[in-house]
Amino acid sequence: MANVLYISMTGMTEALGESQVVQYLIDLAKKNSVSLLSFEKPTSTEKYNRMQQIMKNASIKWYFFEYSNRFGVFSSAWQIILAFFLLLKVIKQQQIEIIHARSLIPALIGVLLKKIFDVKLLFDIRGFAIDEKIMEGRLKPNAILTRILKKIENDVYKNSDQIVTLTHASKPIIETVYHVDSSLITVIPTCANLALFNPISADEKFILREKMGYSENDIIILHNGSLNSWVDFEAEIKLFEQIAFLEKNAKFLFLNKGQHDLINDYLKKSTLDKSICRVLSAEFDQISQYLNIADVCVFFIKPSFAKKASAPTKFAELVACHLLSITNTNYGDMDFYIKKYHVGCVLELDEVHANPKNAAIACLTYLSNHNNNLNNSENFTRLFSEHFSKEIAIQRYQHIYNLLSKGNHENIVTSQI
Repeated sequence: MANVLYISMTGMTEALGESQVVQYLIDLAKKNSVSLLSFEKPTSTEKYNRMQQIMKNASIKWYFFEYSNRFGVFSSAWQIILAFFLLLKVIKQQQIEIIHARSLIPALIGVLLKKIFDVKLLFDIRGFAIDEKIMEGRLKPNAILTRILKKIENDVYKNSDQIVTLTHASKPIIETVYHVDSSLITVIPTCANLALFNPISADEKFILREKMGYSENDIIILHNGSLNSWVDFEAEIKLFEQIAFLEKNAKFLFLNKGQHDLINDYLKKSTLDKSICRVLSAEFDQISQYLNIADVCVFFIKPSFAKKASAPTKFAELVACHLLSITNTNYGDMDFYIKKYHVGCVLELDEVHANPKNAAIACLTYLSNHNNNLNNSENFTRLFSEHFSKEIAIQRYQHIYNLLSKGNHENIVTSQI
């Protein structure tokens, strides 16, 4: 049993926090004493109370501040200061042995605390943070601030006792660019909880689709998630326009929170008939039902060095619900997963932009062939059990905790594709 302090900039009342932090910590808290510090975006009292109850039931000691990015790097600096002084007390009170830091800023806090206390640091990288900000245009490649942040990033890698990364594609980069020994790196993809995400029967699907206003012959094409700078939503719209032209039963469902006006602006500028498009919001515990009524989920990610370490959280959830994916090549491990397990269609993003009609024909042909494949369910089940089950993630995290816990000298065996 280890005394663990988990630090996350992502809030637990957000869908991502509940999916990729809370669901793991509930199980890890069964064998460890877990304290958690998160930064929460403003939300309803009902959501806070619900999460407080979840934490209490799991015996997780939850501390949180309100998240702010109003003043950019200065907001981050202020949040680091707030966290640092709170955690000085928490580490003493809870006799913390391991700091589990989710992303770069929490890891920097962990490095500062490690210089004072006899603790180990697990850096859960979640991606190449500085390069992602350069890609987003929030940092200039050769600016003084960027060079300072790159130095901080290198120091964090240097001071980490173990590192978790989302993709196998990023592991050799961490070894060569950040000079980290291979034995200190564990690959743990984003996973999903089968208690929350699972396929439903054909009869249940028919009833649910009918209840939501869809017919049996509709082909429901889903976009699930936010629009950020690395999502190529323009390519998705181009593809959707051509699919709608070629397939009269196509319907488009956009599942998103907080960006409905932006999505509707895209739709107004497109040739898509608005009567076949729906833009909806969903809470975390409602997402599964939408995944189960859809025929395919489309998501395009702009390839870059930064996205070598990217693993879409939604993909594990799609696999759990046996929902096909249409995505692009050259980011994370997506090429491998989809091509080996035959759970979707991968396209070249440049070709989608250059000739969306050909891309639409390829997608519709794939969907038609997929419907005649009797091994579909088995492919999804095998992919999930071999890579995306929450139990695999818990086992690997617990293995790392055992290694870092005082007096324990186990060797970590990292998974291989």
